[in-house]
Amino acid sequence: VGTFFLVLTVGIGVASGSDMAPVAIGLMLAVQIYTFGSVSGGFLNPAVTLAVVLGGRQKISCSNAALYIVAECLGGIAAGFAALAGTEKSFCFDYAAKSQSWGTGFELEMLFTMALCGIVLSAGTSNDAPNQYFGFAIGCTVVAGALACGGFDQGSFNPAVTVGMNIANYANSN
Repeated sequence: VGTFFLVLTVGIGVASGSDMAPVAIGLMLAVQIYTFGSVSGGFLNPAVTLAVVLGGRQKISCSNAALYIVAECLGGIAAGFAALAGTEKSFCFDYAAKSQSWGTGFELEMLFTMALCGIVLSAGTSNDAPNQYFGFAIGCTVVAGALACGGFDQGSFNPAVTVGMNIANYANSN
């Protein structure tokens, strides 16, 4: 459910063309982390889920992580279609759309996804988690990455977002 609302916000925010889309996305991420942090750890991103498994803090088992990743991607796909239905617009995460080499997009996605995973490991899975600031810090990391990368990369930082939006875009006949 959390991934659904995150991806829905990405789809609607980008389709609207608003300069404030990164802020809306970061805020929705923070709210969903606060909402579902005590239920499922606030895992809304397959890359983050994998990072938490590899972090070795026993916050999630490998088998549960695999199920979470499937659920995150399915939530992303459902939200991609909901955003398409609500806006009648879709888009595709595609490095060629920004007239950049694939290397630019890959580097920025990798580095800012690493920053996102880093803050989750630091603030979201630390010994004092959940604390008062972890959702806000994670949401701010996404805002910062999206604003920094906007001119060079489409800034997904989340495979569930990319999969959901791309599948909805491919299904769009317009």
